[in-house]
Amino acid sequence: MSFKDYFPVTIWLGKRLSSGTPRWILLSILVLFLGLNLLFRASAAFSGHHIGEITRSLSLITVGKTIDQEVLRLVSSVHSRLLSDLPCSAEECINFEVADWDRPVLWLLVRNAPFHHVAYFLGYRAHQFEAFFRFQKNILISFSYRLILDDGSFGYPGAVVVNVSARTESENAAHQFVSTEGDESPDYHVGAHRGYEGHGLIISYSPAASSELIHHVFDLRLGCLVTFRGCQKVRQILPDVWQDQVNIKSAKEARLRSSESCPPRIVRNLANNATHIYKLKVLERDKSGKTDNGDSSNEATFSLIEVLKEAVDQRSNTQESNEMHNFQNLPIPFTANSWLRKGQFVILFYENDHYWNSSCAILLADQGNVSTVKDAIPSGSESLRTQQTQVEQH
Repeated sequence: MSFKDYFPVTIWLGKRLSSGTPRWILLSILVLFLGLNLLFRASAAFSGHHIGEITRSLSLITVGKTIDQEVLRLVSSVHSRLLSDLPCSAEECINFEVADWDRPVLWLLVRNAPFHHVAYFLGYRAHQFEAFFRFQKNILISFSYRLILDDGSFGYPGAVVVNVSARTESENAAHQFVSTEGDESPDYHVGAHRGYEGHGLIISYSPAASSELIHHVFDLRLGCLVTFRGCQKVRQILPDVWQDQVNIKSAKEARLRSSESCPPRIVRNLANNATHIYKLKVLERDKSGKTDNGDSSNEATFSLIEVLKEAVDQRSNTQESNEMHNFQNLPIPFTANSWLRKGQFVILFYENDHYWNSSCAILLADQGNVSTVKDAIPSGSESLRTQQTQVEQH
């Protein structure tokens, strides 16, 4: 038997589609498909190039040095939209946006799942880029940028997100990301958006960071916008920053495994940035407590020996600080579990009213650590130390 005897419907359909009108309809659909595909991908390529030009310009800005007029010239040159909804006056802030999420003609594509999937398949890539600058006396003291790229999923998280912020030394200390990785790299921090693992990065740096690391922050790789799958993971966009995150974590883990898990450079940074630093004596060490989920908890009770540093508005003499602060049943950082004993003298770092989230939040108060802390505390931050002898006698 011949092919047409096995597949008569196929033969009939082929003849129908190859006739005049259906053929032109198919040809028109094909041309429309290819035209939209070319249009959307060309638009995505242009958007990627435009955003890349902006970030390259931003890389020339230096917090603490760049003046407001330079930033205004930058904003006017990138064909962006200035935003008026600012948390400060126009003299103190500049905010601009490059986006196509809110174009009325594209609303249906972005907000409606079926149309969104078809548009993404054809090459449409919704995106948003926003930058914010803050000034003090016409000098740039902080700036940030945020990039959001549609990942085509139309579900959670639905986008690849990058948040970058840069601050002067003083601003960076006031807003520093508090983490164990922050110990290892205090001037350049890379973290993941909670719930956005693989899809989001939060990057913060100060001018003290190396020029190589700062370059990584602005080296966006947006070629994935024109690919069939688009930009699916944040490591496609900032591969060097992603590798920096891996390197910082590896260095931290190697340090914690070493014989000197809290070297002087870590202690100096903690002393410089913590809002409260206390010298304490261990009164009790309790290993029998239970957490809310039933796990064993390691806690200790301390008495205050000396206030090494305290926020100005809370500074007082040592006996008043002992009454004001509660040092009972404090959880012990895992790095101190093996060596903390009753009767020991320790240094405790606080950030505002809670533990500094650091692997070195509690240190043995030996002569080296105490000297390093006192030398690193900024001038004018030390509390009254004349009360130390009186407290130790009680």
